[in-house]
Amino acid sequence: MAAPDSLQNEVHAAALLQQEASRSNPEAQYGLGILYEKGLPEAKISQDESQAFHWYSLSAQNGYAPSQNNLGFLYYTGRGTPKSEAEALRWYEKAAQQGNAMAQYNPQILT
Repeated sequence: MAAPDSLQNEVHAAALLQQEASRSNPEAQYGLGILYEKGLPEAKISQDESQAFHWYSLSAQNGYAPSQNNLGFLYYTGRGTPKSEAEALRWYEKAAQQGNAMAQYNPQILT
């Protein structure tokens, strides 16, 4: 029995993200971060917060504001990495400087 089209599309999209992320594409790295944060068993991607942290970190270091914001959140909550409010604030500020609305709000939760 063939997989439904939507399932095939998700599996194909995950494979493309992995391919592009390995080429240092920050948007693809961000996408993989989301997939690992949430999990996508159909594409053989288990929920893995340390992998989410890894991919968000690579993307954030490449200057991608949504990843910088999500990385700040992982530091703030201690998910996939040791908790560090100082690191959370640093990444929130980097994203906020690029106009990321969530990152502009998030430092308020640290005070």
